[in-house]
Amino acid sequence: MAPLDHYQRDMDKFFRAGRVYAVAGASTNRAKFGYKVTQWYKDRSLPVTPINPKKEEIMGLQSVQKLGDVAYDGTLLQDAPSGGAGVSVSVITPPAVSAELVKEAAKYHGNVKALWFQPGSYTKEIVQAARDAGIETVIADEECILVSGDHLMREAKLTHASE
Repeated sequence: MAPLDHYQRDMDKFFRAGRVYAVAGASTNRAKFGYKVTQWYKDRSLPVTPINPKKEEIMGLQSVQKLGDVAYDGTLLQDAPSGGAGVSVSVITPPAVSAELVKEAAKYHGNVKALWFQPGSYTKEIVQAARDAGIETVIADEECILVSGDHLMREAKLTHASE
């Protein structure tokens, strides 16, 4: 685990007021981390969109097929002009899918502000590609949102929307 201050800087950028969240690799299978991470956001009343190309709905939330279909700033992310609070994405996909997600994220005018690669979803080449693409915050240090998310969100001074 990296020092907390490193994570705190990243989390201050990942968790922001007005930010929209997406879960790449969301699942309807309760045993999978894609389900558990989506549930984590939902339980905290954070605005989350599940991304799964095979499911129309996950946990009562409309699912989208790709990152560009996430609703953002009154339009779809793929059509949104640059600016605003942006989108933070938790990535829970196999590395090959994560590599494609990074390529897609790079197209969206800087509106994808942060990628948090969950354990097992990345390689060092994928992380470097995300940084090279200009993604503001790239988290890939084996830290899991299910383990550290609450503490790091509090430290970033973002409270649950229901509080």
